Amino acid sequence: MFRHLHHTSVVEGTATGVVFETGDHTLMGKVAKMANKGHEKKSILQHEIQRFTVIIASLALTTAVICMIVWAAWLRVDVRRFLSSSSCFPSR
Repeated sequence: MFRHLHHTSVVEGTATGVVFETGDHTLMGKVAKMANKGHEKKSILQHEIQRFTVIIASLALTTAVICMIVWAAWLRVDVRRFLSSSSCFPSR
């Protein structure tokens, strides 16, 4: 039969169609099944991007902790009105 006429549409007139396969057994179903088949090993680029993201997140967290320690140990003692903890929360 004419298997090369996949996805052919009839715009006008009459036609007869024969269905050979449906669902997962079609060409698109086989492609989808192959695409979902197992997880591939990460590429070098993916590994390096993940490593970079972890480094940046660690630096951000470390900087935040250092800022809190500096605020609590030095600024809060010397300059009492500088970012007081009570000003962090809105009053009712």
